[in-house]
Amino acid sequence: MIEDLIRDRMHEALDIALPSPDLERRVVAAVRAHSEAPIRPSWRLQVAAALAIVVLGLGFGAVLRSIRHSVPNALASPRPSPTVAANSQSSSLSPIHFVGTSTLRLINRSHGWAITTTQILSTSDGGLHWTNRTPLGFSTSSIRGAFFLDNTHAWLAAAANGSLVLYRTADGGMSWTTSRLAPLNTAYTERSAPAYVDFADSQHGWVVMVCATACPFAELYRTTDGGVTWVKLSIPEGNPIRFASPSDGWTYTGSDHGQLYVTHDAGASWQSEHLASPPGFETWQPGYELPTFTDRLDGVLPVQLLSQKAFTVSFYVTSDGGRTWRSKQTLPALSTSPMELPEIDVVSTNLWIAVYRNQILRTEDRGQTWSAVSTSGGPTSEVDFVNGQAGWGRMERSEGNCGIVDGVFPNGTPPQNCKQFADLLGTTDGGRTWTKIDLVTS
Repeated sequence: MIEDLIRDRMHEALDIALPSPDLERRVVAAVRAHSEAPIRPSWRLQVAAALAIVVLGLGFGAVLRSIRHSVPNALASPRPSPTVAANSQSSSLSPIHFVGTSTLRLINRSHGWAITTTQILSTSDGGLHWTNRTPLGFSTSSIRGAFFLDNTHAWLAAAANGSLVLYRTADGGMSWTTSRLAPLNTAYTERSAPAYVDFADSQHGWVVMVCATACPFAELYRTTDGGVTWVKLSIPEGNPIRFASPSDGWTYTGSDHGQLYVTHDAGASWQSEHLASPPGFETWQPGYELPTFTDRLDGVLPVQLLSQKAFTVSFYVTSDGGRTWRSKQTLPALSTSPMELPEIDVVSTNLWIAVYRNQILRTEDRGQTWSAVSTSGGPTSEVDFVNGQAGWGRMERSEGNCGIVDGVFPNGTPPQNCKQFADLLGTTDGGRTWTKIDLVTS
């Protein structure tokens, strides 16, 4: 259609990327928090006004990028590609932010992964030394999603060779094999289109393909052989997913994460799931995160609770694999600014950590008691602890005129006067102090 042609030509000419994928939710939260009237369905009008301000801040190019357009459903190709050898070159690196994917994973105190601007790295000594595990001829700028299961199994969803391709390794990145998910030249392979990857084990995995602009559709693919072949399923909305087993998984819908969905048949069907509000918070608006399971039965589900003047986090627990949930504990109200949501990391059944501003809140008894640790220069996202002491995280920073709210232009090119940086930080004392980890290959 002529509208699509105009959009594409303007997009190429202006080359303006989209804001952070969580921006809309935070705008929603901010509008609600500062509203003088009770929350009613009419809040959408307030959000629309706030988003209009966002559009003005980003410019006309972002408006064109947000025009909805229809794209035919892509068909999965189960044909595996030959193994790709790992690149053995070494270089000094700095981290980069990708939409809808982790850029780091600390498996244990020794082993971990990191995605940088140019390479995929692994370490076996806690980050003192790094090895380049990048597939030969691969560009990390093509990555749409990633998942690191352990120190040997990893998957990357990337636009490559005319398709959306799934790279997989079972030997710690020494070699990679590919399989095709979707053709290129669709909304799913644009540079700011995320692909959410999740694996319950080395064989059972899922990929959610989301279009780059505000379109009403997304696609879910499932594999039962580690990523060799894929079957197309459906999903309520294009958001991240989390599977606790080969059959049980969760996702959410809405810009404010206001509705939780669950599947008990590996994604073949989805049902909405309602969790009762904690006592005293019945009128607060929930914003669901994804559950973390420490084993097949025990899991923790953080839920952000927003009111007109404050917000907090409630923790729901399950001991039956997510069939039932009960509210365990709720943090005291943290702030009057919902634009700054805490980073939650469920380390074990008993140990939960919340990183908020310059504080680390932690509990070692499933929320019965909390302790606060002051920290400075700590991570701003992707907090990943393996025990009560050792953890990693990202510190994002920018220089120049990078735009409104957080200045993030995911998987896109920021304005010329904007420079973005992301450092990998590590702690060995429970978050009291953080040290920058140099991503230099040997």
